[in-house]
Amino acid sequence: MKLKILAFVLIFHSIIVAGDNSNRVKNFVEGADQFAANLYKELIKHRNENFVVCPISVQVVLALTAIGAKGKTLEELTTTLRIPQDVEEIDKTFEEITPHFNKTGNYTLVSANKIYVMNKLELNPDYENSATQYFRSEIESVNFLSQETIPEINSWVSQKTFGKIQDLIPPNSFNELTQLVLINTLYFKGAWDKGFNKSYTTERLFFTNESVKKKTEMMQITDTLKHSYNLKLEAHFLELPYKDSDISMTIAVPSNIDGIQLLEASIEEVLEPQVYGNRSVCLQMPKFTTTSSIELQNVLMGMGMKEAFGGFADFSGIVANGGRSLRIDEIFQKALIEVDEEGTTAAAATVEISRATPITVIADHPFIYYLKSESAGLLFVGRYMKPEETIN
Repeated sequence: MKLKILAFVLIFHSIIVAGDNSNRVKNFVEGADQFAANLYKELIKHRNENFVVCPISVQVVLALTAIGAKGKTLEELTTTLRIPQDVEEIDKTFEEITPHFNKTGNYTLVSANKIYVMNKLELNPDYENSATQYFRSEIESVNFLSQETIPEINSWVSQKTFGKIQDLIPPNSFNELTQLVLINTLYFKGAWDKGFNKSYTTERLFFTNESVKKKTEMMQITDTLKHSYNLKLEAHFLELPYKDSDISMTIAVPSNIDGIQLLEASIEEVLEPQVYGNRSVCLQMPKFTTTSSIELQNVLMGMGMKEAFGGFADFSGIVANGGRSLRIDEIFQKALIEVDEEGTTAAAATVEISRATPITVIADHPFIYYLKSESAGLLFVGRYMKPEETIN
């Protein structure tokens, strides 16, 4: 039997986890940051274009399998995900983490987990209890061979993402071997604390490399921002906060056109906190939308998680009577990020020029960006390599 995992993520401007920093949450954050760095390093072996990935969503959906795994399968899962190997501790960790993914106010954050089960398959009551109680997952029994099942799942995904994603699962994705489908959705919409003035957005050149240039809309802001220059990495770091949250987007802009290679070779250092100073900065950066559909099986196997995909996988804790015929058949993530000028109010979007001569940082060549919460750590990471339209 096959266990198909669909890790779906929608990230609109940013995502957020808030809450207290208990020892359990602190340990999770440290592990999550390391997992994110490892995931990024493995991803760039398989992709050379723009991408955005949400590591924490991968952790959530795979942790849902880990609580039903045993033996070497469990060991590889927890080692790769950097989460506790003790299943009870996994439950407690996600019990603390999960509630913080649902927030409303000046931003909207909605996360949801759902497990679809073949109607002839009986779940282990302990697994079902953990999934619903600690991960707050919905569980529904379906017939994967029915033509109505895929539209029903896609409708649920669309509802949870406010219509942003339609037809996530293509026709004919399931067969007689499909027994479980696990889905995680994440939707966030927020606003910059200091918005970009739309009147300053203009079309400029973006240099993919020294010989290839492309057109794109470049936003501009001149304001007092958190800025750092890392001499070792030869890159500017700028932290752009979101309103009414402890979330910021950090962009790492190398000094050289091909400087992203140095950044990616030292991705752990890129993702570490920088020593910032408040400086007057004139920042120009692309207005962009990136959508990534990432097959994660080879990526995760490269990170050491191999047993779960093979014939010796042990997910006997998921099903009743300890059946060992489940394995992960497929895991992919779809992520969307939109970066534009939208700020908090017209005043916040107004250009503010301090008395000091501003530092000019122009992100007109490949750079790395990531979202981080002061209380919950690194949440997503991406790279911008090129816009769509090429100049001949």
